Amino acid sequence: MTSDDPAARYSIEDATADDLAAVVDLEQMTFDQPWSRRDFEIELRLERSRLKLLRFCAGKAPIGFISYWIVEEEIQLMKVATDPRHRRLGLARTLIEAMIADGRQQGASRVTLEVRPSNRAARQLYHTLGFAEVGRRPGYYRDGEDALLLDLDLR
Repeated sequence: MTSDDPAARYSIEDATADDLAAVVDLEQMTFDQPWSRRDFEIELRLERSRLKLLRFCAGKAPIGFISYWIVEEEIQLMKVATDPRHRRLGLARTLIEAMIADGRQQGASRVTLEVRPSNRAARQLYHTLGFAEVGRRPGYYRDGEDALLLDLDLR
């Protein structure tokens, strides 16, 4: 990351129960079918789960988050979200790159995720990061939309 990179001004840290109201707010701003506070409370308790926040500076409300699991040699990206007022600054990329670095440190050799075919912005981001489409889950989302299965080999 270079010093002129806008994302360089942000910090990424582990979320705590005290952060969940802000996480749920971001979730509701971002997703049509958001997770509940209870869903995030469960994520915080799971050993395999990581919930990381992106903040402009210490003590400020988060402007993004990423939720993922590390299970043996695989990272499963669950959610990545950024505040709509801070989009197109490379923040989601920064969160995903931090997830990949964390996973590599834990011995992960691949990343998997599901994404809506209609989510063109996310698909473009994943493509630029090297993810490849490896399958499709018909009717995966509650509204009936399929999910594209993406994979990134970290070896």
